[in-house]
Amino acid sequence: MVGSRKQAGEAQTERRSAQRVKLDLWMEEVQGDETYFLHTGNLSQEGVFFDQAIPHDVGASVNLKFKLPGDDEMIITTGKVVHAGQGSDQNIGMGVHFVELKGKNKKRIHKFFKQL
Repeated sequence: MVGSRKQAGEAQTERRSAQRVKLDLWMEEVQGDETYFLHTGNLSQEGVFFDQAIPHDVGASVNLKFKLPGDDEMIITTGKVVHAGQGSDQNIGMGVHFVELKGKNKKRIHKFFKQL
């Protein structure tokens, strides 16, 4: 989720429930037989923000594949677009919440954050 402003000029209120870290990582988005590469702006245990992506509509489902730094095994998950157009250019950027991140994949992301 993104922060909200009560009035112009006030500090943003943080509504994210998980720590986010800036991460220079490429993820694959798989749509049928097509694969698209998306660059991360930041990552949390619950989702990812792509800072240079033409966004899908909010609510769209995306299939993602990626490897964490220092890990050789691919994480495969499904996510839901929770916000779009929030990058440095208001027309690009996309926040995705992981909706099918279970078992060992969830544990691997948790371990990655513990090591930071």
